[in-house]
Amino acid sequence: MNTNPSVRPFEWRWTIIISLLLISFSSIPIAVGYLSQTSDLQFSGAVFDRQDYEVHIGTMQLGVRGQWTYELLFTHEGHEPKPVKLAYIILGQISNWTGVESRILFEIARLIFGLSLLLALYRFIALIDQRVSLRRVAFMISAAGSGFGWLYLLFGKVSLAGGPPLDFSLIDAYVFFSILSFPHFTFVGFMILLMSIHFERYLSTGELRRVFLVTALGVLIVPVSPFSVAIADLLLGSLLLASWIGKGEIQWSDSFALFGIVLFQIPCLALNYSVFGEPIWVDMAEQNILLSPSLWVYIVGFGVMAPLALQGAYLAWRKKNIAGITASIWVLGAFVLAYNPTSFQRRFFLLISIPLGLLSAIALVDGIYPSLERWKSGLRRSSKLIRRLRLDWGLTVVLIPLTFGSTLYLVAGGAFFASQHPEDLFDNTAYLQAISWIGRNASTEDVVLASPRGSLPIPGITGLHVYVGHQIETINFYEKLETAVSFFRPDGLKGDERSELLSTCHCNWVIFSEYEKVYGYDAFPVTDSMDLVYDREGVQVFQVR
Repeated sequence: MNTNPSVRPFEWRWTIIISLLLISFSSIPIAVGYLSQTSDLQFSGAVFDRQDYEVHIGTMQLGVRGQWTYELLFTHEGHEPKPVKLAYIILGQISNWTGVESRILFEIARLIFGLSLLLALYRFIALIDQRVSLRRVAFMISAAGSGFGWLYLLFGKVSLAGGPPLDFSLIDAYVFFSILSFPHFTFVGFMILLMSIHFERYLSTGELRRVFLVTALGVLIVPVSPFSVAIADLLLGSLLLASWIGKGEIQWSDSFALFGIVLFQIPCLALNYSVFGEPIWVDMAEQNILLSPSLWVYIVGFGVMAPLALQGAYLAWRKKNIAGITASIWVLGAFVLAYNPTSFQRRFFLLISIPLGLLSAIALVDGIYPSLERWKSGLRRSSKLIRRLRLDWGLTVVLIPLTFGSTLYLVAGGAFFASQHPEDLFDNTAYLQAISWIGRNASTEDVVLASPRGSLPIPGITGLHVYVGHQIETINFYEKLETAVSFFRPDGLKGDERSELLSTCHCNWVIFSEYEKVYGYDAFPVTDSMDLVYDREGVQVFQVR
């Protein structure tokens, strides 16, 4: 391993400055969204993947009301709450203790865990390579690298092999996209890197206390993101194999240490798996399909990093560069896991931009830069100007920003999109006031029926269940989508059929607003089973008898 794992003060100063710049840059679209609010339109807080954002804010509401277990708020079926997704439950508890509003606390957590991830990333790179130039290049590409998806969008192609480009859809594969979106991704990434840092120190020093710390960190990941421990173990295994190669021998004691770390995770994973034995949870899991696309989609999603990583892996194995060997084993293992026979294949690309960035840096520092210097030294005297140029810096200025294309597009495009008050991201103020009124007058077990679009902010504001609203967390989503639309259409369900639906879904409240008027009604016909209890600024709330 690295014989000089220390990070000098000037390195930390550089890392902190760059990290703060990246965190600030990631906040631009969200800041634009909040600054674009008007008296009639309120920003939701999300620029990307609002559906999942509202799930997380709704989960925080469970913690706000003192609950320590998670339940599906985007479906009406009764089910037993489970001790999973604890990251947002705990944030909700903190919101309850401190009085900080959930969406504000979400942003605070995003900033804190994003910064923690970036600092841990530099420390991890420094542990496995001592060269400051490589550390910085690897950090920049790992932290902000993306793919060629921006080219597809630039030329009007919003689909690649049946879906959006990977670097605009697979949030957790990229460090910057994770920082921009959800704090639980950056928290898990921070924990994984912390595990790898202490495990590397154990491999280098033999300090057994490091093994106990790594074991505890691995156990803590399970209730937040159980699939992610596979990536943590893959990285630890990569460090172990790289250590054997560097030492030229197999250290069986290190193998037993890793085995013990994994062994302690198994009961936690088994417990996590067992809580999903109920039919409702099984149905939800069956809807959570995250299959890997074709290899071409991954190549486009990794962009310049893909060919650079291949060259970096070749150089690492040829020169026995431990950092590169660790990164290449990580990438290879992730690809193997990404095509395993499970329904959540893409989850195994968590933080894949880190090893790709490290390998790309090795390709530049150990391959391309020396080649440029050899070419420059072979020039004749007539080329004095070229010989004086720092071609390595010039290439860095030109090549590395090519890995940032989709990152820049995410920020600039997200900010522009938010400034236009799109309906997907902004809610009518009068509608939000009606939702808050329901929250004050409903019991925690009540179910609200609204259109799929109108249902989005309800769990995050009230903590109540809705009939339909999320493709994964709404059981039988597409069937309920059709039923909910039919409920609000003039040529859809009739009076008795509406009453029967309300009875069947145990719905206690019905909302009729601009999000429901799009289906045809200007004024919703009241049935015998509903009473109009709220009518303000174009929003009506009916209570079901």
